[in-house]
Amino acid sequence: MNKFDKLLKNLSLIDNVMFPALVSKEADKNAVYQKAKKLMEMTGIEKLADNTITQGSGGQLQRVAISRALTK
Repeated sequence: MNKFDKLLKNLSLIDNVMFPALVSKEADKNAVYQKAKKLMEMTGIEKLADNTITQGSGGQLQRVAISRALTK
């Protein structure tokens, strides 16, 4: 099992960061987007927001996973 199996291949990196938080029916999409954007800035991957996981390096995908975990 690949450590990036939890990332969804058909979503952009920012959508992958936002996904767990958006599953909640009470989620405010704009607030989740702003938080995801801020976390991606903090981890230095904000310029990759529109890329897919196939376009990211292993280290970048690790930072996506960290941002995703902190978005919840």
